[in-house]
Amino acid sequence: MVSLFRTNARTTAAQRIEHERGAVMVEYTLLVALLVVVAIVSLRELGNTTATQFVAIVAAVSGIAS
Repeated sequence: MVSLFRTNARTTAAQRIEHERGAVMVEYTLLVALLVVVAIVSLRELGNTTATQFVAIVAAVSGIAS
């Protein structure tokens, strides 16, 4: 009876560890996905800001040259 309990306890512990590994994998996947979204949004905004500054520089240089 004690042997059966120990085997069952080990199996339950192994299943719990495996379940936690799966949960951790999901958490890391969600974290990486969130970081990718933040990076894409940041780079798009940086690109828009940079493009606006280049247009302003070109307009200023064109105004000076003419």
